[in-house]
Amino acid sequence: SSVSPVVSFGLTMTYQSPRIGWSPYLIAGTGYYISGGEYLGLSFGGGVCYRTAGRQDIKIEIRDHVNIYDGGHDFYLDYFLTLGANFSFGL
Repeated sequence: SSVSPVVSFGLTMTYQSPRIGWSPYLIAGTGYYISGGEYLGLSFGGGVCYRTAGRQDIKIEIRDHVNIYDGGHDFYLDYFLTLGANFSFGL
């Protein structure tokens, strides 16, 4: 395993239960990744979410990131996993 800097810009979509409490969720997205080169990629994964009565979400997830187009370049970070924690709220 290794730790390398990666910047990504993209859109993700989650599928989760609207219930209060603990529930699993799925996440998928696409983005533009920058790390020693640039490429277009996809990400998919899932995790667990805790939703409060005030609609705040606390999530822990794991995602797989895959290179779908890099313009013929061979970058060492075109396939990797991330572990993340997310905090969100409803308006």
